[in-house]
Amino acid sequence: MNLSLATQQTLEFDKLREEIALRAGSTLGKEEILSMLPSDDVGVIKQRTTPVLETIRMIAFDDPITLTRVPDIRASVEACRTPGAMLSVPELLLIGEVLYGSRRIHNYVAKRREKYPALNELTTTLTLEPNLEEALSSALEPGTETVRDSASPTLQKFRRQIEQVRGSIKEKVEALAGSLTETVLQDRLVTLRNGRHVIPEGSSSGNRTRPVPKWSNPVHRTDGVGGDGEPTSSA
Repeated sequence: MNLSLATQQTLEFDKLREEIALRAGSTLGKEEILSMLPSDDVGVIKQRTTPVLETIRMIAFDDPITLTRVPDIRASVEACRTPGAMLSVPELLLIGEVLYGSRRIHNYVAKRREKYPALNELTTTLTLEPNLEEALSSALEPGTETVRDSASPTLQKFRRQIEQVRGSIKEKVEALAGSLTETVLQDRLVTLRNGRHVIPEGSSSGNRTRPVPKWSNPVHRTDGVGGDGEPTSSA
């Protein structure tokens, strides 16, 4: 049976539980610890302490294993239950991280199941998804949190086309800048601001902006002021 509330208060069980929860490596682990209640049932005590003792022996005497953090992916997994739902790249990366960590700890303990039977009983419940893990690892770039070009032939094709169009636009803007006189331009450096190609215009007395000839399609001209206060023309 569980200990009475008065006994828990005498033992300051809440403070002890909170102190242990601070050392949990995941949100799930912390919640599990905070929800635990003390017990005087010998069977329950043995069930709870045996995996802990095995973990202590494993850390002290066995081959080391570095475990990554265990992010909370419950919201993302729940979202997947909705047909047509979409997950962001950061969410998919966290799922891949959980799959990677689960596979490592599962395989590590499985090789030592006779030494750590209680831990093995816990880790055998981990679901391994090697195909999904490999697909996420191959398709996503953790450093930039983006989808790699190699994720699919169609994506690679479209991105190549986009880069070709961007290069064509930049060449036309640079050609235009080269055809204008120095009295019109501040300099001939073409930059990219807010997704638009920009040519700094020269200014005459009174800070009036000299007009730039209109550009033909697919490039059009808009006048504006850059973030540094310089008048600009952009494509």
